Amino acid sequence: MGGTALVYDSHRLSVSAMLLAESDDGNDNDNASLRRQLLELLTLRPALDAGDIVIFDNRTLHYGIANASKGDTTGKDSNAGRRPMLYLNVTQSWFHDPKNWDDRKSIFS
Repeated sequence: MGGTALVYDSHRLSVSAMLLAESDDGNDNDNASLRRQLLELLTLRPALDAGDIVIFDNRTLHYGIANASKGDTTGKDSNAGRRPMLYLNVTQSWFHDPKNWDDRKSIFS
């Protein structure tokens, strides 16, 4: 996996709802095209170096970008271009995200 892309201002429910809206009748091609263009304009792709960190509100729309590293082209080191990654969510006890995380399971119980 490469870097993480973040969608500017998408932590706001109104922005997320507008960007992810779907037409009820399925004939929303023009609006869908505009939403895709707006999503592309609002997407940030931080340029980070090894050891850098990104901290963001996990309500922010975000997604992984492909790893464009060429790695080891000789075939001698299959792990070249890869780095370990730590991903940590810290939330208030009242916040639940059942779409991405099963809030009924805990590693501590």
